[in-house]
Amino acid sequence: TSSVIILIGLVSLFTKGLSTGVDFKGGWTYVIQFDENSNSGDIKRALTESLQANSEVKSYGTEDQYKITTSYLIDNKDADASEQVEAAVLNSLASFNVDKDDILSSSKVGPTIAEDIKVASTWAVILAIIGMFAYIVLRFRKWGFGLGATAALFHDVLIVFSIYSIFWGIFPFAMDIDQAFIAAILTVVGYSINDTVVVFDRVREFLSLHK
Repeated sequence: TSSVIILIGLVSLFTKGLSTGVDFKGGWTYVIQFDENSNSGDIKRALTESLQANSEVKSYGTEDQYKITTSYLIDNKDADASEQVEAAVLNSLASFNVDKDDILSSSKVGPTIAEDIKVASTWAVILAIIGMFAYIVLRFRKWGFGLGATAALFHDVLIVFSIYSIFWGIFPFAMDIDQAFIAAILTVVGYSINDTVVVFDRVREFLSLHK
C-alpha cells in the first residue's frame, strides 16, 4: 500500500508539486487593529476565500491586533503592487469594519529571505538523515543497518510529502509547506529512527542467539 502511495505521490510531486506557504514564496505582512471579538480563524477564512492565496494570521502585540501575511500578488513586479495588495486585503476584511487607518505597519518579505529559509530547511532534513545513518552504523557496527534505517526514513518522509501533494486542492483546508511543516517532518524522522533502533535491537539479539 505504501509503495502505491509513494508512486502516485512522486507523480503528483513532479506534476502538481506542493503548496508552498509564505515562508517559501515570500509575502506581504500587515499589523492590523481589529474590533473586539475578532479571532484569527475567521480572519484567515475571509482572506483565503477572497484572495485565493496562502495567508497566515497570528495574534500580535496587544489584544485585537493581528499580524497578517499573504502571498497574494507576491510575483507582481508592478510599482503599485503594494497598493493593490493593501486594497485587496482591506476589501477582504470589510466585514470586520477595518479600514486603512487600522493598518499599524506593513512590510514585504522578499523572495531572497524566502529562498534562504527554503535552502536552510532542505539542509536541515538532509543533515538529519545523514546523522541518523552515521549513528546507526556506529551503534550496530553494520553499514547494512544504516542503509536500512536510511531507506526507512526516506519511506516515512516520502509518505508524508506524497499525501500532501496528492490531496492538495482536494481537502477543504490549507495544506501549505512552511516552517511548521519542516518541524513536523523532522519529528517524523525522529520517531521513525526511534522505532528503527528498537527493531534493530531485536534483530541483533536474534542474530546473536541464532548464528
